[in-house]
Amino acid sequence: MTHSTVAEIRALCPRHAPPQCPQWLKNRLRSLGLWAPCRLLRQSSGWQLVRRRGCRAGRRVQLHRASATSPQVSVSILPTSCSKVTFGCLNVRSLLNKSDDVIEIIRDRRLDVLCLTETWHDADSVCVCRLRNAGFNVVDRPRPRVVDDMSTNHGGVAIVSTECVTLSPVAVASSSTFEHTCTRISSGRFSCITVVLYRPVSAVVQQRFFEDLAALLEQVATYQVPVFITGDFNIRLDRPDDVHAVQLRQLLGCYGMIVHQTEPTHQLGGT
Repeated sequence: MTHSTVAEIRALCPRHAPPQCPQWLKNRLRSLGLWAPCRLLRQSSGWQLVRRRGCRAGRRVQLHRASATSPQVSVSILPTSCSKVTFGCLNVRSLLNKSDDVIEIIRDRRLDVLCLTETWHDADSVCVCRLRNAGFNVVDRPRPRVVDDMSTNHGGVAIVSTECVTLSPVAVASSSTFEHTCTRISSGRFSCITVVLYRPVSAVVQQRFFEDLAALLEQVATYQVPVFITGDFNIRLDRPDDVHAVQLRQLLGCYGMIVHQTEPTHQLGGT
C-alpha cells in the first residue's frame, strides 16, 4: 500500500494555484470516506475550497424555504409490514401473572402472532392492558362469569400480535360447548382467518360440540383466504381408535382441512 507524505496532503489545501491531486491519493481518500468534491473559488485572499452541495442540498434548501411559508403537518410513521408471519400457540394457564413471560416468549421465539388458551382473565384484567401498553395488538374473549365474584375466571382465549400485524375481529356464531375467537390477520400481502378454540377438558365430548364446530366451519369457509384453527380441543388425536378423534378428523376433512400437528402437544405426552 502506498502511503502519502505530509507535504502531499498539505498540498491539497492550496494557497495559490491548486495542485493536481494524484489519482492513487484520490482513490485512497475516497475509500476512507474522506473525499469530498469541492469547487475552487478565487477570492481576494487567494484560492478557497468550497464544498459542493449537490442536487440533494438544493432540494433541501427548497424544502426549507417551503416549510417556512407553509403550515407544519405532523406525520406518523407506521411500522413496515412483515414479509413472513410466524405463529405460535400456548395453553398459558392464567395470563394474570405471566404477561412478562408471554412477551419474552414472543421475542425469544421471534413470533408475530401468539394464540393463547386458558387465559383466566376478565374484560378489565390488567394483564391485557400491559400487553397493549408494551406495543402488542390483542384480541381476546374472556369467559363470561356466571357469578360476579372474586374467584378465578377459568377459560378464556386471546390472540397477541406484534405491531406489524393487523388483527381484525370477525363476528361468528357463539357456542355453548367451546370458547373461541375469530380474527382476520393481515401483514403486507398476507391475510388469513385464525380461530382460537378451547373446549374445557372437564366437559364430556357431546354430539353438540361437533354440531357447533360444523356451524363455525361453515361460516369461515366462505372467506377466500386460508383458514387456521388452533387451540385446545382436548380430544386425543394420538389414539386412532378414539371415536371422537375419528369424528373430528372426518369433520375437518369435509371442509378440506387437515391436522398439521402430529407431535405431542402436552407436557405429559399425547396429541
